[in-house]
Amino acid sequence: MSIDGGGDAKSVAREILNNFTETGTILPELSLAAEEDVTNRVTPALMIRVAVLVIAHGRWSDGIPTAEILGGSVPSLSRKDLLTWSEASLGDVSAAKRAESEGLFSLLNSTRVLSALVTEESISAESLGRLFDLAEQLCLEFLGDGGVSRRGRGYGPWDVSEYAAPLVGLVDLGGVRVPAFEHMEIKAMETGSDTVAVTLKKGGTAIQLQAYITKGGESWDLFRLEMVNKLRAQGCAVNEFGGRAGLEIRASVPVEMGTGKSGIRKVKVIGCDGPGWFLRGFVSGAGAEPESRDEWPYEIFSGTVVVSTGPVCTHGDFVSLRLRVPGLA
Repeated sequence: MSIDGGGDAKSVAREILNNFTETGTILPELSLAAEEDVTNRVTPALMIRVAVLVIAHGRWSDGIPTAEILGGSVPSLSRKDLLTWSEASLGDVSAAKRAESEGLFSLLNSTRVLSALVTEESISAESLGRLFDLAEQLCLEFLGDGGVSRRGRGYGPWDVSEYAAPLVGLVDLGGVRVPAFEHMEIKAMETGSDTVAVTLKKGGTAIQLQAYITKGGESWDLFRLEMVNKLRAQGCAVNEFGGRAGLEIRASVPVEMGTGKSGIRKVKVIGCDGPGWFLRGFVSGAGAEPESRDEWPYEIFSGTVVVSTGPVCTHGDFVSLRLRVPGLA
């Protein structure tokens, strides 16, 4: 009943949802057709689960708190279950693992949640068709990309050799070029005579960018693992999220306040591998808060062009940065 293109899967998914909404059950033949245990192609079970994710992200973007994204009343699921599902839908890796181990993502539960959301949102048959069209597209992207990152498939960050458009309009920071935003402030981080990082700030949110030259086994995956272990060893609360830039770190870091008291600073760390380099973004301020809807740091990160063929810093394998490079775009 499933094919690589997802067409038959979409029809079966709608039939499962309609049947459940009318009867509160899933017919055995439809349950079998859902192919719940198949993970390498588009199936009705996967489409139903992804349709829930689409609605969850839409409600979150509309400002609905995480705890209320999936509503408060779904048969046989507790508020704790729904909170775990909501957190997993927004990319919380720990919540997703917990939900998988507890069977929350079963076909029956996925259909229960989707049916409740369709009823609560008063989604029409036409809108439901568009929802499953989008779910189908996301399923195909997920299966094609491994569900992590789409760099180089219409998304950055880019290597300068991949960037087809002229670099005009980007802010020249030497080894990286970044999109220009109104009221954006730029500050260099220097080590000796080298500029090893730049911090871009807009409003109450900042992102520090640092590009590394890779010579062998270095990668964003390895860097992320080392940073997670290091932060946890320091007593920080750390989790990994699947977000707009792929897998990212979200952490609560103890800090000393100016008054002599201690506090907690929220941070996000995003990263991506490129040809011979990886780029790291360290997000702080309002944009690092769990409920932040600030997309600006991600737009900066995904729009960055790395010029890895330029100078390398004398202190470490950093791509050399600077605030102005005369004579270049």
